[in-house]
Amino acid sequence: MSTNAPASGSMTVSTSTSTNTPTAPTTAPTAAKRKYDEIVASFPAPTAKKKKAKRSPNAARSTPERFDGMARYLTRGFHPFMDIGLVLEEGCEHHWGTAVSDTPSKTVQVPASERLQQVRRVAAFDEMFSLAPDLLDVVKLLFAGFESDPDSWNAFVTTMRASANSGRVGDTGGLKHMLNYVLPDTTKYVLVPAIAKGESKSSRGLAHPILRHLILGWTDRLKLPCLDLPTIDPETGKILQTLPAPADTSPNEYLDRILNGNVEISNDELPSFLWAHGSFDPDNYDKGLLRGELLLRVVRHIWTAPSSAILGPEDEIPAVCQARIHGKYMMTPEMIGCAAVQARTMLSTKDWRRRDGAFNYETLHDQVVALFSGLPGDEWAVDTLAWFQRMVFGDSTPSGEEGGLDRPHPSPHLPPPLPPLLDTSRRCFPLKQFRLIKVSTIVVILFVLVRIILPSFNIHGSLCILGTRARIIVFQHFARSLLPLASTTTTHRDIKLK
Repeated sequence: MSTNAPASGSMTVSTSTSTNTPTAPTTAPTAAKRKYDEIVASFPAPTAKKKKAKRSPNAARSTPERFDGMARYLTRGFHPFMDIGLVLEEGCEHHWGTAVSDTPSKTVQVPASERLQQVRRVAAFDEMFSLAPDLLDVVKLLFAGFESDPDSWNAFVTTMRASANSGRVGDTGGLKHMLNYVLPDTTKYVLVPAIAKGESKSSRGLAHPILRHLILGWTDRLKLPCLDLPTIDPETGKILQTLPAPADTSPNEYLDRILNGNVEISNDELPSFLWAHGSFDPDNYDKGLLRGELLLRVVRHIWTAPSSAILGPEDEIPAVCQARIHGKYMMTPEMIGCAAVQARTMLSTKDWRRRDGAFNYETLHDQVVALFSGLPGDEWAVDTLAWFQRMVFGDSTPSGEEGGLDRPHPSPHLPPPLPPLLDTSRRCFPLKQFRLIKVSTIVVILFVLVRIILPSFNIHGSLCILGTRARIIVFQHFARSLLPLASTTTTHRDIKLK
């Protein structure tokens, strides 16, 4: 007996050969059935226009409102591009679907890459329902009753997709004109040229003399003249400097390429806005990484309200904010990854999309999350999450609630999550890592060949011209390329030696 996950829009769930056996349970817990009827009754008629639901306090949120909140959480707290329809279908199939037959002829072979995506979607399902475990029985009823009532399941998936998209659109729209978030100190610096609300985004990105520095990776940013941000006179409030003044005014070939439209940004490097202002050290790639002012303020804007973005929450978390609505008071790598995508979209000339030229936003999200996926207890990862926790939530208690900011306990309804099939800490590395490995391998092979052909050739003396640091990098990456098992513990940050 096999069960296939329902496809979006039109779903098919195969059951046993007996067609008279109802799929939906004949009885259901009273509370679950009541919530089931409530969510089904909330589905709009085919010709009816969907009314915008008013936000109610958490304590009085109805079942449809709680499902709406869960859908919005997915795109702001787990993955901004994940299809919630597939999340629901594959999550239900994993927890309640009939096991696939062991007969080889009846087993569907899924590619490893797709299997990994399925594991991630099941993890997203578990994460969503950890916020509202009592709603699992409602979804189970909807899923189990698909054969007898497919319209209810289809309407549920459609509604959840609309809610997830609405939450993402709301975050993007609210952040679009908050460009003062890019300034290290909003009382000292100012964005010049200013970008007014309603102005086209064509003046952003590489076209803007300040934003271009933030959107580039550090390798390219260092090719530009060093930027001095325009400052404000603290007494008069007047701008002391009308245009960003580079310290070096000599001709700059890379800047000319930017102005001529001959530079395309890819995911080879993380954008430099992810580092705290003035903290980047090419010899210490970790320093200031993921502590950029823009990134922190975007996280606060989304989770503890725009009013807290610059200075952070005061004595308590506001009564109306996303953290309060979702019951989420602990920072996760996925929350930081979602905020990084929103921050990069703010700086871009393009509105929300998966790709901006050669730059892939989904890859950016996965790269940020992968930074935390190294060895357990990685000092940088632990310290960075603790820093975000302190800077976003501090020691605050949610307004109107008692107790600390403990993560909600896992639901007893949820089985243990599936173990990852692949080491996710290496799946999103920039291409430059692999290019460096290839180049270093070739360099070492050439030296060995020359040594064989010319026995008198002094390899050590020749390597000295590369410099001590370069020799270390060459042999380090050559060793990693020959020992894949040893390289699985390498993080993205390790490869940025120069």
